[in-house]
Amino acid sequence: MIPEPSSESGNESVENPGRMESPERVGNAKQVENVESMENPGREESGLPTAERAGPDFANATPSAVAVVPEPLPFSFTGQATPYFRIWIVNFLLSVVTLGLWSPWAKVRKRRYFYGHTWVGGANFEYHGNPVAILRGRLIAAAAFVVYWFVDHLLPGAGPALLLVLLTAAPWIVARSLAFNAANSSHRGIRFGFDGSARAVLAAIWPLFLWPVVLWLSERDPLAIVENATAFIVTTAGLYLVLLCVYPYAVARVRRLTVSHSSWGQTRFLSSMRTKKVYAIYGIAIVLGVAGLVAMAVVGVAGYFVARLVPDIDADTIGIATAVWAGLLYVILVIVVMAYTRSRVGNLVFDTAELADLARFKSRVSARRLARLYAQNLFAIMFSAGLLIPWAAIRVARYRVESLSVQPQAALDSVSSAVTAGASATGEELGEVFGFDLAL
Repeated sequence: MIPEPSSESGNESVENPGRMESPERVGNAKQVENVESMENPGREESGLPTAERAGPDFANATPSAVAVVPEPLPFSFTGQATPYFRIWIVNFLLSVVTLGLWSPWAKVRKRRYFYGHTWVGGANFEYHGNPVAILRGRLIAAAAFVVYWFVDHLLPGAGPALLLVLLTAAPWIVARSLAFNAANSSHRGIRFGFDGSARAVLAAIWPLFLWPVVLWLSERDPLAIVENATAFIVTTAGLYLVLLCVYPYAVARVRRLTVSHSSWGQTRFLSSMRTKKVYAIYGIAIVLGVAGLVAMAVVGVAGYFVARLVPDIDADTIGIATAVWAGLLYVILVIVVMAYTRSRVGNLVFDTAELADLARFKSRVSARRLARLYAQNLFAIMFSAGLLIPWAAIRVARYRVESLSVQPQAALDSVSSAVTAGASATGEELGEVFGFDLAL
């Protein structure tokens, strides 16, 4: 982030000051600038811009007035599998015994552990969520689901219409949930905030309203579908194609909304993320998905020909082997696509985010390494009957957190002072006013 010296000759003059003693080289203006840089080597050796690049303000500034951009600050994660296992197993058992009523307290304990072990700049994050507020949100979600289930079973044709009605409340619910989580998170004693409106959320998540149409098509009378099979296939395929096309748009809008309407104290975050870059990520993901499906088809065709050409092998054995290989390829496909999209979108979100003009962020999550983590975690969880879930969660959290860094544009104390100067004490009150969280 520190600008490079303005010319190669300037670098050579520092490395070999004897060249500047030559009378032939002192004659032109460029060498005069190099002589000046040798007379004040602190300006060149510190990597600061020359007067020619920085303009008259820099030329007239004293050395003490020129600020040096500090080094990037890496994030670190200090959580361990064994302590978290104790939290996880207690949460699991209590959630089972209480038929899920303990889940809000389980969520708070989990978040406090992960937040408290995430560090940057010598300070950790904190989570202040109230389990009772989360319980209210869970009860609202459960009540909505029960109503939908009963209506869908008593009046099967009314299910999509009821879902559409419930979706009308989604923008308000999402906005309040994001505000709740932000207001109950802090770093260095300063609360975060979110001021996105329901209208802004609606502009981001409107593709969700296409799902009731999909459900309505899927619940139509089978005889009517058979009579108009071509129209049904064309309509359904077109609708799914529209959903596929607008999904990256929704992802980009939601991520940009979350960043650009968030703040630390009264200092706002900014996002310069471009929607077309998210489309490029999902375009590559589609190519990967198609390649995986082709590989599965090749396995199926190969199994068919083996069964036909090698009659000595039992057909059931070949069928089982083909299904196993196709299933394994499917699992690999899901892991690869998930790791690719999550790593690339996550990197894009952080790389295009900044805290006003005080700090920028950098994420270096590798899709290949994340896929390897997912695969190892999946098999470890399967062979341990789920007991290694805490170990898997700690591994993924450590990798994702420690792939992050923040580049302050000034000394860390100056950044904290600037944020603290505008911070208000309303974070806790806002968390209580917004009052619930639907995140599972």
